[in-house]
Amino acid sequence: MDKEYLSDLLDRDTEKEPIEIYDTWNNTRLVCPSCRNGAIINPFLQYKKFYNFCPFCGQKIKHISNVIKNDFE
Repeated sequence: MDKEYLSDLLDRDTEKEPIEIYDTWNNTRLVCPSCRNGAIINPFLQYKKFYNFCPFCGQKIKHISNVIKNDFE
């Protein structure tokens, strides 16, 4: 394995906070910090908790409990 590949794996397994973005109608949503996909909240769990990893790119997602409680209860 080369150094770049190992560096990418280490970076992907380091917890990163989701990014809050605004859409055209000024609504906010949380997206993956690596691939910018918005499917990082699991709608099937109680209180719509974060996935541990982004289902698209595998980035480890840091949990922000105050965002979940304030926005999704």
